[in-house]
Amino acid sequence: MDTPRRRWQRATTKAGSRRTAVPVALVVLVALFTGTVRANGAEPLSQSQAPGTLISDQPVTAPGVDGKAYLVSYWSMSEQGSAVDVTGVVFVPFGSPPAGGWPIVSYGHPTDGMASSCAPSLDPSTDVPNVNDMLDRGWEVVASDYQGETNQAIASAGGLQPHGVNIPTARNIIDIVRAALQLPEAHASTQYVVWGYSQGAAAATVVASIAATYAPQLNLEGVVATAPPSGLVEDFYGAPSDPASPFTLMYVAGYNAAYGSAVVPLDLTPLGMRFYNDLSYDCYDTLASEMSQYQADQVFTTTTPTLFFAILLATNDPWFIPQATNTPVLLVQGSADTTDTPLDTWFVDAHLCAIGQDTVLWEYPGLDHNDIVGSSMGDVEHWIADRFAGVGNPDPSPPDGESGIQQSACN
Repeated sequence: MDTPRRRWQRATTKAGSRRTAVPVALVVLVALFTGTVRANGAEPLSQSQAPGTLISDQPVTAPGVDGKAYLVSYWSMSEQGSAVDVTGVVFVPFGSPPAGGWPIVSYGHPTDGMASSCAPSLDPSTDVPNVNDMLDRGWEVVASDYQGETNQAIASAGGLQPHGVNIPTARNIIDIVRAALQLPEAHASTQYVVWGYSQGAAAATVVASIAATYAPQLNLEGVVATAPPSGLVEDFYGAPSDPASPFTLMYVAGYNAAYGSAVVPLDLTPLGMRFYNDLSYDCYDTLASEMSQYQADQVFTTTTPTLFFAILLATNDPWFIPQATNTPVLLVQGSADTTDTPLDTWFVDAHLCAIGQDTVLWEYPGLDHNDIVGSSMGDVEHWIADRFAGVGNPDPSPPDGESGIQQSACN
């Protein structure tokens, strides 16, 4: 779960009733403005800090996992182009690797918090859903914590995760694949697929757009985006009397961390600042519980994003991915999802098709945000296996009509 305030109460909102287009002016301004922000914050990277460079690694116990687990730290790149230390887990199947190494699935996790205490790698056994199914298929699985959510057992980098800023998150997801290639025990292949869920799904769509230029030495075979958040600008804060959303607070804090207060100010009341300070320690569930009794105008001093903030939200929205690539993209959506809704994902699909992206949309009747991963995973694994095998897309084996429906296919 990882979207702004309007998804906090989505179950009480009629889907589509408030749909408006994001002003075209936002898209026109995006490249110039964000390019300036990134250039002003960038620092030259040394060769030892090149993205994907493995810094350290250590074996860790992962009870119940059908493979060996390694906690790693590696260099990646921030939104501004500076070197950043990131942690994650590399899961290696038991047995002998195939010629060329184990193909890799890089997993992008959903919203869990923004601080080191929330790092998924703190519990490797629960880090990745369905990890054993993938390991048993002979796939190596890598899972980034994302920058800011740094596991302090192996690295000391701190700060808040730039929540919802999809470009650096996409880099983190790619760079752990490069790091795995440098881990001798991993026997990793350059062939990989990215699978992201919720927050990680939005970042996965960005992986598809940047991978060829960001990591040309790797071979991205496909991207799966399960319940991707989109439509970020619209109704971002909500009405003053709406419930205060932890998602909105995390977006404000994350964009402030990525771009600075001059671009994304912390428009928070004293109560809001208290919750903001809690982000350095508390994870999502605790924050949501703490904020549940308050309304938006008790936490935020505005209900209108600044123009620059709106531009940046649009920049990181799958609705506005600028150009197509050769990477096949699979969108997976539950029809009963009130967090990241089917309508929003249909808009993502329509946009990707319009720009010529090789895209398939699968929808699963009756499934909500929490059910979609477990119920669709068998079909998703089949799709990933076909990508590794070089099968064309749309896949010749779409989901069973009783469980999932192929709603759209374009290339």
